[in-house]
Amino acid sequence: MRAILKRELFIYTSSFKAITISLFIYLSTALSSYFFSRNFTTIQNHGAEVDITSSIKFFVFFLGPILVAAVFYDIFNKEIELRTIRLLITKTSLLKIFLGKILAAFLFWLLTLTVSYFLVYLSSGKIYFQEFMSSISCILLSLSVVVCFSILFDRGNQSLLVSILMGIVFPVLGLISSMSDTWYWSIVHAVIPYYANELTLGLLLVPFIAALILFCLSYFILQRKDY
Repeated sequence: MRAILKRELFIYTSSFKAITISLFIYLSTALSSYFFSRNFTTIQNHGAEVDITSSIKFFVFFLGPILVAAVFYDIFNKEIELRTIRLLITKTSLLKIFLGKILAAFLFWLLTLTVSYFLVYLSSGKIYFQEFMSSISCILLSLSVVVCFSILFDRGNQSLLVSILMGIVFPVLGLISSMSDTWYWSIVHAVIPYYANELTLGLLLVPFIAALILFCLSYFILQRKDY
């Protein structure tokens, strides 16, 4: 599994698409956090709320599912389509391949978010732990859905299309659930962590559990694929 993890992580961290996304997030975060930290009092005096992590939240909660899909939409069906997964299975187990790929994708986003929140810390001198955890939970949930689609669909363009649609639906559902008080929308609000900084740390476990269930379902489907 370690070899799979290293190989996949190297591919992601050296990918032009992934590097571009990460650098754009870093640049936006650095500029916005610097602006808000330097004009905090002025903005508040005009009656506006200051959220120094707003740039990160925009990328995570609004664009997160689409950004995850853009990088990882073919994380499994590419191997299946090219039949390279047969060669991998002869060298290691399917479970190790599955875990190695998922961990590499998660570590890529963990690194991206860690650097982003560190840039916020440099500007504000404050650690936004709950916001960081909510961002991780949203990205992990998006990743679990993208992984599931990548296994369900045999072609990368199919999983990309469905993942992009999911990336549009997620924020809409999250926005509706954050404004509704009914019990069923409350469940959606807990699972899709839109504005998750309003939730307690205990409720932030819900998206992690939902992602774990989707990962287990994905592996179950992967086991039954014809290679």
